[in-house]
Amino acid sequence: MEKLEYLNKYRKDVTIVTEINEQVKAAIPGAWIDILGTEDMQERIRKMLSIWRDALYTELPNTFSYLEQNVKTLDFISYNDSIVVLYGIQMGTGQIDYFEGGNPLDCESSDLFGGMPEKLKKFYLSVHNGFYYYPSGSGIVSIGRVTCFGESEWGIIDDLEEPLQINLDTTYGFYNNGGGVYIAIDYQNCGDDNAVIWYADDEPMYNVNFWTEIDDWLKTSFE
Repeated sequence: MEKLEYLNKYRKDVTIVTEINEQVKAAIPGAWIDILGTEDMQERIRKMLSIWRDALYTELPNTFSYLEQNVKTLDFISYNDSIVVLYGIQMGTGQIDYFEGGNPLDCESSDLFGGMPEKLKKFYLSVHNGFYYYPSGSGIVSIGRVTCFGESEWGIIDDLEEPLQINLDTTYGFYNNGGGVYIAIDYQNCGDDNAVIWYADDEPMYNVNFWTEIDDWLKTSFE
């Protein structure tokens, strides 16, 4: 199946961006302009991953190592008036699957940045507005798809064996595996990257390190 045909199965009116004009320049971060203009695929990948390295190498060592060895293609695509990055990643099975890296310019004014841990804010504003599996959207979600726990119904709460240890109104799920598991941060208790693994149908795991869990879950999703 042609790549564009595949992409349009999951999004409407997807196009692959190949030319740099004034409209494109205004729609993407400055660092992306040089990457888009790089024709050699390996060099293009290297430049994009250097942004990851500079921002979060310490926090996501396993993820970065896997991406460095297994990103095979890197395209810029456009849909819904936004330009994003499409990573073609060789999975543990040997096949190429696609992950989307959102555009940081799409989330610059979000209210969620107030109280957000600095490293996470740096990810959204300088790396990607979410990084997730293209077909399902599972992964680090875009700012617009962050789960606000206080606005959701959680039937599991009535069945918890221990008292709830987070404030639902100040807790946000930034990672969603697509199967009812969230890695969430309570803004009232997020020092030292403190987080919770929240299950839609099981006991939560409190006081885990946000980046350690993100690193593990992302790496697992590639395998």
